[in-house]
Amino acid sequence: MKLEQLKVFIIGLGQIGGSIAKTLTGKNLVANVCGYDSDKSITQLAEKHRYIHNPAESIADGLSQADLIILATPIRTTIRLIPEIVEQTKTNQAILDVAGIQAGILNVVSMQNCSVNYISGHPIAGSEKTGLEAATVDKFKKSTFFLSPADTTKREWIGIVRELILALGAKPVLIDPRKHDSLISRTSNLPYLLAIALMNLVSRGDNSNGKIRQMAGGSFRSATRVALSSPDLTLDMFLSNGDCILNALKDFQTELSAISESISNRDESSLRERIILAKQQREIIDRIQDE
Repeated sequence: MKLEQLKVFIIGLGQIGGSIAKTLTGKNLVANVCGYDSDKSITQLAEKHRYIHNPAESIADGLSQADLIILATPIRTTIRLIPEIVEQTKTNQAILDVAGIQAGILNVVSMQNCSVNYISGHPIAGSEKTGLEAATVDKFKKSTFFLSPADTTKREWIGIVRELILALGAKPVLIDPRKHDSLISRTSNLPYLLAIALMNLVSRGDNSNGKIRQMAGGSFRSATRVALSSPDLTLDMFLSNGDCILNALKDFQTELSAISESISNRDESSLRERIILAKQQREIIDRIQDE
């Protein structure tokens, strides 16, 4: 199937789902984009702004119109919807989620005991902003979009989804779901946890008429930016990838202990080595993102 013939049904019209819809319709990439959100006013707003071609009256209504179903709902909502959607999906349809964890979701898919074209996805393109108003047509430009297909997924559908992601402006990368969840716990989940802990630490210690808050400069704001994220989405992330996050936190505590010991011993050489290594690694990340 060619991309321009594809009929897409998007469930969940928040920042990510809305951005996918807005890009697909705005660039005329597919034949049709049908949208559904549990909040009917959001679906109506998406139709009004022409982010979607038509709204679905229900999930079942949207499924009946689609070749590709995109689940753009929070993690635990995605897990709850999978049995219902998989049961109604035909062999010539496919499902792509953008939930952000993969091993747990694919386990739920495998428990349905049926052959389904399912791909668990994660676009590295979100921000602390939420809702349809945060949707942009260039959301996925130069971003990485990780994909973990279920064992039952046909190669044809993997190719179609890869083509769709390229059209969105992102780079599709196939990855083992367990490896994805382990890595994302360190590069995404842990930074959320640290932002929350740092923000709460400063708030509890602010007993001097807001003086600490007045000292919150660029580095503090950057370090705590994701504390502005939706509490529900952050809670979803922590509870759905908990084991990997706990392992990452354990390693982080080991790193903190080593730095604490170096400071306590006034070990300038050790501290300098860690500072320089961190700077070099951060520069590598910047170079990769600029390519």
